[in-house]
Amino acid sequence: MPCKTIFSGRPGIFYGLRYEGQNRIHDSADWAPRIALAWSPNQATKTPAKTVVRAGYGWFYNRFTTPNSFSSATGTPYLIEAIHDYQLNQKSYAINSPGFYDPTSPASPVTLSSAGASVPSYHTIDAHFHAALDMQAGFGVDRQISKSISGNVTYLYTRGVHQYLSNNLTAPDFDSSTYAVTGPLPTIYDYQFQSGGVYKQHQLIVSGSARLRNFVLTGSYTLNGAKSDTQGITSFASVARNPGFDYGRATFGIRHRLVLLNTYTAPHGIVFASLLAAQSGTPYNVTIGDDLTENNQFNARPTYGVCGAADVVSTPYGCLDTDPVGKGERIVPYGIGTGPANAIYSLRVSKVFGIGPRIKTAAAARAIQSDNSVSGRGLSSGPAQLHLDATAPRRYNLTVVAGAANLFNIVNLGTPNGVLNSPLFGKSQSLASGQFASPTPGNRSVIFQANFSF
Repeated sequence: MPCKTIFSGRPGIFYGLRYEGQNRIHDSADWAPRIALAWSPNQATKTPAKTVVRAGYGWFYNRFTTPNSFSSATGTPYLIEAIHDYQLNQKSYAINSPGFYDPTSPASPVTLSSAGASVPSYHTIDAHFHAALDMQAGFGVDRQISKSISGNVTYLYTRGVHQYLSNNLTAPDFDSSTYAVTGPLPTIYDYQFQSGGVYKQHQLIVSGSARLRNFVLTGSYTLNGAKSDTQGITSFASVARNPGFDYGRATFGIRHRLVLLNTYTAPHGIVFASLLAAQSGTPYNVTIGDDLTENNQFNARPTYGVCGAADVVSTPYGCLDTDPVGKGERIVPYGIGTGPANAIYSLRVSKVFGIGPRIKTAAAARAIQSDNSVSGRGLSSGPAQLHLDATAPRRYNLTVVAGAANLFNIVNLGTPNGVLNSPLFGKSQSLASGQFASPTPGNRSVIFQANFSF
């Protein structure tokens, strides 16, 4: 990857090309070009640049066997599922209102295949399946505002193609204007893994840091907007013939995100470190809870109905009709719902106590390190890692830590139930995940810890 260094206002250019491929899918060869530019206007030859302008563009593939933008699941189980669930190694059936179900005595294959309204099902991979591709362009400016304060503003635009989804290939045609099925009902369900999804995402990221004598603060704010017609390999298109019908707010399109990190070194070597993270609500889809498009999935969306009419439910998103067939009402967009906002504040306080003889010179520290290496003890976190030009450290160190995750005990709720016909509609049935999840059962978590290094 050739490059040029920034001097006297001349741009530095970075470029490269990556090749990759994958078996078991049609797509076996992918080229990923990438290029970046960095330029400092009015840059003197010897002084550090105070302003740097950056731009870049690149292609990034998400393999079918690795996590992608929409799902933490891996592709491997789906490859295995397509191999096994093909009416040969194993047989699957979809049966409406089975009268023989008994959890203590599973039905035999003969019973399943001969049951009324029994529809065989199997899984396949699209013959034109392609690795998911993210094409991202970015433009940003770094600025050294003062000796101790710096900032950055970056805009990112990402367009995704060949994104993963599932589809019932044998589902009938559907007329969205009348909410009616217009084709014959399927006699078999072909659940196919496809890669025809798309998404677009815009991000504006503002970050900065301030490094003072005893205080360090870093933070970032992200303004985000994203729309997609798939939420990952396990999300089914609600209209089989038109996956783009589900184009709407993506679950990863959280509008606002804020992260602040700081450390403060108080007198007597006491160090305070904290984390504040907050985000607005996660978009989610609202469904009726019925299979009105005959794709054997319960992801049909409601329509905007007349308030007070039969089968119409009043919600924060309007009066929604749970029985829209033949009424000619407008179907609500995908991802109309917005979950609760989340916030968490965590604090850590630590103090290091020196024990034993003082280390006054770097040579003494190296001698101790050599002695510990011979004895096999190592010094990955020992005194040889300390700055010897500061207060003379001791040979041994005892670090005492006290901290609390989610200090204010904020209840961070997960995405609400989006099934309109459910009595739990609009209610969160779980706590938030990711950085807003408590590391232990409950919300606030308090820790005490002591480390002895030698």
